[in-house]
Amino acid sequence: MVGIITYYFVKGLGMGESFSFITYGVFVALCYVYGSIGGYVADKYLDTKRTIIVGAFIVSCSSCLNIGVNWCRNINLHSFNGCDKTITG
Repeated sequence: MVGIITYYFVKGLGMGESFSFITYGVFVALCYVYGSIGGYVADKYLDTKRTIIVGAFIVSCSSCLNIGVNWCRNINLHSFNGCDKTITG
């Protein structure tokens, strides 16, 4: 997974190799942090059905935001914002 993502960042998006490794590392770290926070909120305040609906909505919106990268090619504006929303979902 690391190789595929960093290859895409370097060859497809034109990022530097070290920056792409850092970006991937931050993405993976935030997946664990946000997952812990989301699990606490889901257990404490939401039930199972609402948690799945809210999570699916956030992930689908982030996928649409990530598709926007291919259309406008503004990496700084959309790509990282879409990755953040995917982690949040």
